[in-house]
Amino acid sequence: MSGSPNAGLLWVRYGNHHRALTLRLLETLCGDDSDKILETQTAAEEAICARIRFWDGILGAIDARRDKGGRQSNPE
Repeated sequence: MSGSPNAGLLWVRYGNHHRALTLRLLETLCGDDSDKILETQTAAEEAICARIRFWDGILGAIDARRDKGGRQSNPE
C-alpha cells in the first residue's frame, strides 16, 4: 500500500466492499444452520493458520539465505 497517498483509502473502500460481499455469501450458504456456521469458522481459522505458516516459511527462507551471505536481487 505504500507509494500512493490514496492507497489506504482504496484499501478501506475495497476492503469494506469485500467484507459486505463475504457476509452476504456466508448468510446465503449457512443461513441459521449452526453446524454450517461452525464448519465455516473452522475452515476460515485453518486457512488463516495455513497462510501464516506459508509466509513464515518464506520469511525463514529469506532469513536463511541472508544468514548464508546470499545476495538478494534488487529490481532497481
